[in-house]
Amino acid sequence: MTSAQEVAGKLQSLNISDISTFLLDTFQSWENPLVQLIDLLENISQEFVVNQWKRLHVIIIEKFQDWFQQNCAAISVSNDLRIRAFDVATAFDTANFNIMAKIFQMKSNNSIFVESVRKLARSGRYFDAIGCVNALQMHQYFELEEILIPCMFHVNNNSTNVLQYLRSAPHLINGFFEILDKLLNSFYSMKHYAEGVNAIGYKFSRQNRKSILKSVFYLAKHLEVDTYKYRSLRFAAYSGALKFLCAAHYVSGEMNYDSWKEMVEVVLEKYPESANFLVELLCDSYSDPTEAEKWIKHHKVHLRTSFRCQNGRLLKNQRTFVNATKPSNKPKVGEYLQLPSFIKICFVDNYDTALTVLNEISKANTIGIDSEWRPMLFSNENILIADVVQIATRQQVYLIDYFKFNNDAKHIYDMCGSHFNEIYDIFAKKNNLPSIKQLSDNFDVETSTSFSETDRKNKLPKLSFTRSLNDHCFVYLGYWLAKSERMSNWQRRPLREMQMQYAALDAYSVVSVYDRLEDFMGVANEYLLNVKNDNQ
Repeated sequence: MTSAQEVAGKLQSLNISDISTFLLDTFQSWENPLVQLIDLLENISQEFVVNQWKRLHVIIIEKFQDWFQQNCAAISVSNDLRIRAFDVATAFDTANFNIMAKIFQMKSNNSIFVESVRKLARSGRYFDAIGCVNALQMHQYFELEEILIPCMFHVNNNSTNVLQYLRSAPHLINGFFEILDKLLNSFYSMKHYAEGVNAIGYKFSRQNRKSILKSVFYLAKHLEVDTYKYRSLRFAAYSGALKFLCAAHYVSGEMNYDSWKEMVEVVLEKYPESANFLVELLCDSYSDPTEAEKWIKHHKVHLRTSFRCQNGRLLKNQRTFVNATKPSNKPKVGEYLQLPSFIKICFVDNYDTALTVLNEISKANTIGIDSEWRPMLFSNENILIADVVQIATRQQVYLIDYFKFNNDAKHIYDMCGSHFNEIYDIFAKKNNLPSIKQLSDNFDVETSTSFSETDRKNKLPKLSFTRSLNDHCFVYLGYWLAKSERMSNWQRRPLREMQMQYAALDAYSVVSVYDRLEDFMGVANEYLLNVKNDNQ
């Protein structure tokens, strides 16, 4: 029995608590550590797991790395040993490939691994092959359709390695999207390609195609690629957006007609050719020829097929079913909250008015703040800043045209910061807070500020539940908020009256909830005081 076999046998019989000490003693006794490490790893099953916890291979490699860094100087490594190390590191998975690549200095002579990577890819492990190429910086040795394109059929929504590959080889980006654009043009082309790259083959479904499409849009967004010039990606963008909007309007009732119409116009403005798809969608899926006729006349649509309305899969009548069956839409109790008639709404769209408003707001002891922004319809959009910011007092609601002010964001930040220092510090500089993701709507600004200043190491405690503003309104005020304007085009000017009422009510309801909570606290304090007096 060889020394490596003896060590392997001993390791597989030890308790987890004894393995670390045994390995360190073994490493110390080795005369040729790199060779003997590979001998040992080759004599242990890749699938052997210690106490149902961790693969023994992983434990050995991690312990060896720590020991090697502390006890060994630079050692020359032969190409044969590097090849053996590559085979061991990729035999089961590539979880520890980066560690092995560093120990055996694989990057210094990466050309010797070209065939090994190709062999890995041909076995269907394209995702692992991509990881090896990234780790060893071998991008120049492979064509697009050798590894990168087939890998898209294996990523399963995890495109991080593909993104790293393309960033390291930017000359491949254009060709990459051109090939995928052609494949995405036909489901059957993708299915045939999947069979050829050892993917799911005959089981390839439209859901798989959708998953790949999602990954492509993710890559396009992070690589700043304009998908408009790719026919299949352009169609996927506008068809997905229109399907989403029609479902939100016709099926779930999340959008009223005016909001829906505004957002459809956003899609048609960016993709004029989508008008034909919209008309067919309205006819074939939603049985609404009356609405379809309006869009045909307005956009001069020339239908590809005869104008025919089939029996709708989802409804028989236009908009008569909205909110009728969806269990989450349950007004009841006090029905919907209404903005009191004495509340004035002021739309702020210039700096002079904004400064006057901020001076007025600073005199109020309580304000409610909310914001609105246009829904994100396309995967490559970056909507990070609000379009309207609402600030409510007990007498008035100010709607600040933040969309207009965005061109001079620094001016607005400075202006707001001079009046609301604490709020400005929390929200305008929120990246400075180590635990901002732990904040819930149940924490107030003062709590989060004091916590971040006094204890930056610990995280804010998590609550067992959170409530939306709508939930709070129902619990404390007995009314729901009507949300049919939520998915409106908040960048369109002028805002509709219904939009302004909706935005104002959202901010004002925050003040109303606060006042009700303050009432509850007053009753509770009075009760506790009475109990204390009775006990005395």
